[in-house]
Amino acid sequence: MAKAVPPQVNGIMDLTEEEVLSIQAELIAIQDAFEPDDYVVYCDMQYLVSHYNDAHPELLINGDTAEYCLQYVKEEQPVEEDPTPENPPAE
Repeated sequence: MAKAVPPQVNGIMDLTEEEVLSIQAELIAIQDAFEPDDYVVYCDMQYLVSHYNDAHPELLINGDTAEYCLQYVKEEQPVEEDPTPENPPAE
């Protein structure tokens, strides 16, 4: 019997940075487009995940993964400066 893995169970899925950023952008778009009504008065994690999964059946996510993607901040790679006269090398 195969072991269940996210999104079928709790836990964060193994995703590339590109996938995380793509999911993050889509979740933020769903949040921004949310308008409360008589049935759904606020945009919670269940709302986000169900709407994301409806639009992307090829890559289903769970709540843990959605929460991780929303909190993810891309780390900028440090840029090394040229050691020019204006920017001498640090000693």
